[in-house]
Amino acid sequence: MDTQLKAYAGRRTWSGYRTEIKPYKGALTQRRLSANEVAYLLGDLAYRSGQQEAALEWLKRVDAKQSSVARAFSLRAVIEQHQGHRDLASHVMGFALQDGADDAYVLTNAAHLYWDKARETSDDTARASELRRAVEYGEKALQIDGGALEGGYFLALAYKALGESDRAVALLSDLYRKYPTDVRLNMELGRMLASTKDSSRAVPYLQRVIAWDHGHVRRQQAKKILEGLGHASKSTNLDEDQEHTSPIQIKSR
Repeated sequence: MDTQLKAYAGRRTWSGYRTEIKPYKGALTQRRLSANEVAYLLGDLAYRSGQQEAALEWLKRVDAKQSSVARAFSLRAVIEQHQGHRDLASHVMGFALQDGADDAYVLTNAAHLYWDKARETSDDTARASELRRAVEYGEKALQIDGGALEGGYFLALAYKALGESDRAVALLSDLYRKYPTDVRLNMELGRMLASTKDSSRAVPYLQRVIAWDHGHVRRQQAKKILEGLGHASKSTNLDEDQEHTSPIQIKSR
């Protein structure tokens, strides 16, 4: 992408499009967010930006006596688990599921929580139990919201860990049709396909990770898998499918 942007910027003439946007004349309503809504939204934003400590501080401000706390509690449970507070994480998630059993966001966080728990235990029986719970909540999340990408991601990981690799690949492939530009999805699909008999199917997904991901760790992981498959790890030209899969479509103005 960097190469293409530099080539585009170096052109003497740029083509462009003019789009007329008429002023919006509809009604606008304003509402002050409640303290719980503020805490949840800022907590979620901090978590998505990688600031788990800050997210936890905001989520701890949620008043459990008020309504609509399920999402905040489910996210707090995931972070508490990451912090090593395993019993507290399970306790908080229990409260979240009491009121959010039909919320795909809450169910996704539940699948995430039990996937993490499965990874952390060395007991095979406990691990299988946690994986089945991750499957249960991941499947419910997708039943409620067929586009629940994160829920599907953890569900696929649990499928694979339970020995159902074909089912995991089928699920990720279905999600890929909806989210072809998601780097993590391309990475996991490439990783799973690399361990199948037809490992060559993994190549384009891993190449997209190398071409699109701005982070170093995941790109190196993709390169290592490609090299293990006997393919060059350098970024390749994806012009042939860019129209359908490029995460950023550049149009000059």
